[in-house]
Formats: sequence, structure tokens, C-alpha cells
Amino acid sequence: AEAKAQREKEVMELLSCRAPMFWIPLRAHAVWEKMSVKLECTVLASPLPEVTWYKNGVHIDPHLAPAGKYRMKSEFGMLTLDISRCSLDDSAEYSVVVKNPYGEAYSFATVLVRKYYGKESGFDSEIYKRTLMRQDADFASTLKPVFTREKEPFTLFCSFTSDLQEHQQVIRWFRDGKLLKDSNRRQIKCRDRDASLTVSCTYKEDEGFYHICIPTQDGYSEQRAYVFVRDAAAATAGASGSPLSVQCHNVNRNSLILSWITPSHNGGSPVLGYYIERCEMGTNEWMPCNEKHVKICRSPIVGFTEGKTYQFRVKAVNHAGISNPSKASDPVTMLDPNESKRLMST
Repeated sequence: AEAKAQREKEVMELLSCRAPMFWIPLRAHAVWEKMSVKLECTVLASPLPEVTWYKNGVHIDPHLAPAGKYRMKSEFGMLTLDISRCSLDDSAEYSVVVKNPYGEAYSFATVLVRKYYGKESGFDSEIYKRTLMRQDADFASTLKPVFTREKEPFTLFCSFTSDLQEHQQVIRWFRDGKLLKDSNRRQIKCRDRDASLTVSCTYKEDEGFYHICIPTQDGYSEQRAYVFVRDAAAATAGASGSPLSVQCHNVNRNSLILSWITPSHNGGSPVLGYYIERCEMGTNEWMPCNEKHVKICRSPIVGFTEGKTYQFRVKAVNHAGISNPSKASDPVTMLDPNESKRLMST
């Protein structure tokens, strides 16, 4: 009877498990200088999620901020972030990411801190008259979904109803809630009347919800669109798609651990294993790391030269042949992680 009760309890716990979901999301706030503001939201999740707050895409660490600047609470599904004595530097987009073993979710909102000009800010002042004459630019076109294929470029474009005001110059692009920046594959442009995001070489990892945010006097305005990415045509008919999300872990002076995610489709036959390749930065030569294919999505790799920088990519193997290579990992430099500690202790 006791074992049966335990099994029933475990089943009930499994049934109650759920990925995080925001029941009440964050909302925008506008406050005067030196006032405090509280950002609040309600999340449903089981088990309780890990909570992380961000300011303009940068993790907020209360220990690195002035004492008492930020206070974070998480009680009974209610998440709060208190920002005390706001300054103009606190005008930003704040977001919260919640994760548990079953998934993750995010919510974001803009905080606008206004400056008080004293008597000069009355209804008869020049400041007020100029404010009435300035109209925020808004979206004149809708951000449209994009259908593209791996290795091909794509562009997201939108235009505005008028020239962007001074306070609207900081435009941000996001993919699935993650702030995007310029890179060797990604180019972000913003002119007075339009903005665009171009990816020169697309990978499956680029698929997702994209949205653009422009600040307004009342908070922000945004447009959203989904980018669909199809697998590139396989060099061999029936070969699987490319592996995804290649990442390096436990980097040491001559070894590391590489991980990746299985392809989005297997080409019609099961994936038998994976081949790993490495490239020393500056050479553009990809060398094999294993003679026999690896059967799991994680593998230790050894034999590097200390101080040199490498990138990695992975190919999948099925009965039909070998897939196209994955997107290359971020570059990593082979260094002893404990070397700096030893130098400090001497």
C-alpha cells in the first residue's frame, strides 16, 4: 500500500509539471527623476523556475550596482524588481526570463525616466510647446514573415511614419527575446525613416520570432514576425539535416567537451552518428577530429595547442550519407582556466 501511494504521488507530481507561462506580464512605466519604480509580473510554473532579470539585454547583478539600487523578489509566483531613486540612465528595456526543466518564458517592458525642469516646464514654457510639436514616429508598414533556406540571406524591413525623434534613436531587434547585435553575419541598419536587419548566411539557429522595438513617450512600439528556415539541400539524396547549436564546454589548455543538438530532420533514416571537424582561426582549413563517428551528441576532444583559437562544426551520418556541416561554434582559445589563479597566488 505504501509503494502504491508513493507511485500515485509521483504520477501526480509528473502531471502537475508545466513549463513557465506569464499569467500577468510586465507593463511599461514612466516616472520622474529620483522616484522609485516597481516592475511586477505573475508566472505559472511547476517546479518553481529560475528567475533572471535583464536591463537592455544585460544581466542585472544587485551586487555590482550601488547599494539598494535593485531589489528582487519571487513569492508565490509574483516576481518583482524594485528600482530606487531613478536617474535618466535607468531609462531602458527591462526583461525577465524564467526557466525550469520543462521550458522557459520571458516578458519585457520599458521604463522611461523623465526629467523635471521646474518652473520652466509649465504649460506656457517653450519646452512644453516644443513637446506638443514633436510627434513620435510610428510604424508605417508591417513586419512581414520570412521564408528562407539555410546558407541563403534574408532581410527584415520596416518603415516609419516620420523621422525618428531624438529619444527614439535607440532601436532594438530581438530573436525569441534575445537582444541582437551586429556581427560578421548580421547587419542592423537604422535611418530616419526605416530600419532593417539582414542576415547574410542563414542557419537553422536563426529561425524564430523576431521583433523590433522603438521607444515612444508612452513606452514603446513594436512589430513582430516569424522567420522560417528550411534545411539546405543535402549534397547526398536522403542525407539528414545539419546538427544544431554546437557549443564548447570545459575548455582547457589542450582539451574541451563539444556538445550539439540532433538535426531537425533525419532525411528518412535514423542518424547513426556524427563526425566532428575543427578549424584553427586564420587558416580556413577544417580538419577531422574523429575517425569513427560519435553516437551521442557530446564528445571530449583533445590534442590542441595552448594559446591557439579554434572553431568546431559537426556533420551527421545516416544510411544515405553525410549531411552538410553545422554552423560553426563560437571561437574558443585554449587556455588553462586555473593559470590566472596560480599567478595571483605567487
